[in-house]
Formats: sequence, C-alpha cells, structure tokens
Amino acid sequence: MRQVIPEGRNYARWWQRILSLWPRWKPKGVEVSGYIHPSWAVDFNDKKKQTKWQKVGGISRGNHHEFSRRLGVRYDPVTKTFEFASYEYNNGVRSYPIIARFRKVGEQYRFVLLFNDKVKMPCFAYRLNAYFEDAPHDVVVNAKVRVL
Repeated sequence: MRQVIPEGRNYARWWQRILSLWPRWKPKGVEVSGYIHPSWAVDFNDKKKQTKWQKVGGISRGNHHEFSRRLGVRYDPVTKTFEFASYEYNNGVRSYPIIARFRKVGEQYRFVLLFNDKVKMPCFAYRLNAYFEDAPHDVVVNAKVRVL
C-alpha cells in the first residue's frame, strides 16, 4: 500500500491510514515487503534525529507500546546505507535488533517478524502504518504489510 507522509508530519493522511485498520485474532506475526524509496535517504544534520528508527509498517497485539512488531529503517549518511531492524516491544520493553543493511535505492526487501508465543499477550491485533518522525520532505512508503 502506498502512503505519502507529508513534509513536517509523522503519518500519512487519515484516508491512507484508515484503510489498513482491519483487526485480526491471534496473529503469529507480520510480513513486510516493498522497495527502498529515494525519499528515505534523509540527512537530518542532527545525530540524535539521525539515529531514530522510522517505521515502515507492522502489527500490534493490544497496545503497540506493549506488544508489537514493526519493520524499522534508518539511513546512515556517512556509510550511505539503510539499516533495517525488527523494532519490537515485549511486555513494554523496546528492542531493535538490526536484521539487514542495504546500499541501493530501489532495492527490494521482504522480512517476516514473528511474535514469541511463550509470552502472554492479548489476542486482538491490528496493523500499524508507516511512521516517519518529522519528515523533512514528503516521504513515500510503498510497502505491503501482511498479517500472518
């Protein structure tokens, strides 16, 4: 699904977001696939902002700051690489293990992010949309998010 996050905003327009809010019951995880768009190559000229993770898409079981799996991406202007991570919350504890690095704009990606079934969590789940903190220009996210 193509979403455009306007300059200075964090989310796409409401009509792009509402189309993806289909609830699910007891999902195992999420598959996120698409390609790296040139608008992701952002140099904030601010080390604190540069190290923040932007979210391509994902899924939450209950509160997304308690149990969620999202595909995170950030751009490193020094090495000119895109880092991908499984941006996740488990019982409110955030972690983001890096799972891949890409160099080329336009390169395709596909990741499967699974929940740990040993952790007790809500059964009801919903998809999470793209999020880009303080977009310095229009950011295009063309990603398919499939709930497993």
